[in-house]
Amino acid sequence: MTALICDSDFKANNKLANILFDLRRIESVQFSDQVECITFLKYHHANMFFVTVSDPNIDFLRIIEEVRERSGLVPICLIGTKPADSINVFRYNCDRFLQKPYVSEDVGQCLTYFDSLGSRKTNVTIRTFGRFDVFVNGTPVIFHNAKAKELLALCVDRLGDIICSEAIEKLWPSRTLDDRTKRLYRKAVNSIHETLERYNIPEIFKSYRGGCAINKSAFNCDYYSFIEDPRGNLLTLNGEYMSNYDWGESTIAILMRTAEMADPDFDLSIFYE
Repeated sequence: MTALICDSDFKANNKLANILFDLRRIESVQFSDQVECITFLKYHHANMFFVTVSDPNIDFLRIIEEVRERSGLVPICLIGTKPADSINVFRYNCDRFLQKPYVSEDVGQCLTYFDSLGSRKTNVTIRTFGRFDVFVNGTPVIFHNAKAKELLALCVDRLGDIICSEAIEKLWPSRTLDDRTKRLYRKAVNSIHETLERYNIPEIFKSYRGGCAINKSAFNCDYYSFIEDPRGNLLTLNGEYMSNYDWGESTIAILMRTAEMADPDFDLSIFYE
């Protein structure tokens, strides 16, 4: 387990790092420069973040933004020198506050609180009407690999799973099924796993030899709600379905026919005005 500490107070950083190691054997990576910290975030992962709000040379809002984009729901503890600094926890939706000088008991309570966050139920929503996107507690999931996001979308569109050869045909339509495209497919699968791990929702996706699948019981989805009760969900339709992907056009045609069968009086022309 790794903690990232960003503060130019070297003495305080070392003390916090020692306390973390003594309490939980947590290794720490320390930065006094925000550029170096942000560069680290682009290529590495940490399990928790401690970021100063009282150092004028460190833009803590920029770091928080980078952490959320690249590390999902990993907990963030803000560091300050006075009690008034704690208001930033609520202002910027962070998780905890520690005031210097560090006390082992305070750090221990912070770690215990982080433990409770790990067991907190997450609300995962997948939106398909319009552009395809995934949300965790209302926060959009950022996919750094576009094909990984599209592969997950394919699994949702297929109502569960998709085999490797079909996925490659959809993701790389101008290429043949060979070792190169299989490697690209595996890269996309691994990227999905890594992304979902960052957001603490690994249970919604699984891969197996020759294919991959989603766990439909682990998330809410407008498409699935419509399939289960077309008449009751007619108003959720907006005439678009996974508009980021050309292959979604075949499904939107099915959705329109389903809507017409569910309610013959429903005016589909509103989607084509």
